[in-house]
Amino acid sequence: MDSNNEIIHDSGTLDFEVDYLTLAQAASVLPGRPALATVWRWCFKGIRGEYLRYTKIGRQTYVTREWLSEFSQRLTDRRAGKSPERTVIPVPATPTQRRKAHERAEKELDKLGV
Repeated sequence: MDSNNEIIHDSGTLDFEVDYLTLAQAASVLPGRPALATVWRWCFKGIRGEYLRYTKIGRQTYVTREWLSEFSQRLTDRRAGKSPERTVIPVPATPTQRRKAHERAEKELDKLGV
């Protein structure tokens, strides 16, 4: 949803069939009732390289029960040594990296006679 410490922010269309929870509501329904700051940290700072998916509407941050469950499962899988099953958002290449990649590609094409 590693990892390159990316924040999993849901920027898609809102699904009005889903019950969105504020972070305070999410904290109150979770076992052990973690502090609001803890749930916020899971969204924006992560834990062990995993982030809680969220969406923002105005100044308010929301999660869903499904996203809480997915987050919990990823943490459990990571602890059990399973690799995370999510898309990694690549870090953009620097101008130097792009230039070197271009030079390598040109050399490869020259070898192929293209």
